[in-house]
Amino acid sequence: MSWFIYLLEVACCHFLFWLVYRLFFQKLSSFQWSRVYLVATVLVSFLIPVLEIPIYNAAAPAELYTWDWSESTNEVSHSSESVESSYNWFSLIPVVIFSIYLIGVLYFIIRIILSISKVLRLVRNNEVDMKSGVQLIYIPQSTRFFSFGKWIFVSCLQAIDEQSQALILSHEKAHVDHKHTYDLILMELVSAVCWFNPFIYFIKSDLRLIHEYQADEATMAISHDVDQYSRLMLSLACSSSSQGITHSFSKQNLKKRIMMINTQKSNAQSLWRYALALPVLLLAGLIFSSCTQEVETMHAEEVSLSGPVINSIKWEGNELYSDAELTAQLGLKPGDVYMEEDLNKRLAFVSLDDKDVASLYMDLGYLFFRVEPEIKELDNGMVALTFDVYEGQDVYINRVCTVDDQGLSDLNYVQSFIDVKPGDLFNRSKLIAATLNLKNEGINIVPTPTPYKDGEEWFVDIEFLVVE
Repeated sequence: MSWFIYLLEVACCHFLFWLVYRLFFQKLSSFQWSRVYLVATVLVSFLIPVLEIPIYNAAAPAELYTWDWSESTNEVSHSSESVESSYNWFSLIPVVIFSIYLIGVLYFIIRIILSISKVLRLVRNNEVDMKSGVQLIYIPQSTRFFSFGKWIFVSCLQAIDEQSQALILSHEKAHVDHKHTYDLILMELVSAVCWFNPFIYFIKSDLRLIHEYQADEATMAISHDVDQYSRLMLSLACSSSSQGITHSFSKQNLKKRIMMINTQKSNAQSLWRYALALPVLLLAGLIFSSCTQEVETMHAEEVSLSGPVINSIKWEGNELYSDAELTAQLGLKPGDVYMEEDLNKRLAFVSLDDKDVASLYMDLGYLFFRVEPEIKELDNGMVALTFDVYEGQDVYINRVCTVDDQGLSDLNYVQSFIDVKPGDLFNRSKLIAATLNLKNEGINIVPTPTPYKDGEEWFVDIEFLVVE
């Protein structure tokens, strides 16, 4: 369900930016700035939730994977009884929600395609004329004037004088020159992705109104007769395009448009209000972006170290790997400084980047691998390291299951991150990788290996439990 959380965070960002627009920018006559603000914040809202803000913490103590089992203390008989498990119907909830979401997206995408197709059919099936660098499409059976892309669609049924028609064409040409159609197509696509988000429809409505303000402003720069222009809008109010991706001459908020035409233009000093977008952007980033913890680590060569020096390194009980191979994996040699915490990390540290000694064995199925260090202080102040290795035998995976008793996640989605299969040798790194990858998706799992002995062979069942 991380995708749904992401879309909800996007919706919250849309609401925040739209609220700022309504409070501070709506009444300004700097229409191009308002247009840029609305379009930019719609797109930025999709980026904010995926941003990562690093938070630096002090170095944390080493985290160890301690599956400390031995063959002598874990004699678990293999029961042939089948385990009854009831189907978790709550696991269907994410699937149902995702299916409903996809149906909504497909519906709106299809509606966009049909709307564009309908407009293109009008272009193909009607007379085209060039006037003032704009393509005019004359529609015999329509009472509407509207524009889309580079075309202006002209009604052949409206009985209006040449001066009024010139005003209409000037208005629609402004839409074409400002390329408003691209804004509308973008907003329709965003509405398809966020169809459940009510604020995107508010933003889309405000953006269309800004388009009309810009077109009205361009028209009034040519004809200064505000009364005639207002009466013309009112007379054509009942004949408007029904296509959401087109601009109709007299469809959008006539009262607000007429009031804006008669409103004194905003001065340059009022543009400072748009600077409010910066703190709002910062606030949205702090609230909705993800925070990643960066652990400040200090390498041994970068700090002044104090402690006993290693005199010798010895391994006992190892058969699979030689002393030289284990020492190379350990990353220590005689002459290095001995530190207990550093040694524990090199023996069995949970990491996918830096391989520890335990990974040599536990990634090859040696589930019962243990290593016990013995530290002997010498008279000269140095230390001798002796490692007692218990390798055990390789263990194969018998059964893998994913359990979500609380219905927190989609089990199929969780299982797609788990590269552990029956018949494989036990592999600790794969369990760690599944845990970390799902954690990045906002899903916490706890892998629980349960070993058992069948005759002389050892097997392991692994359960991945989804937890809060």
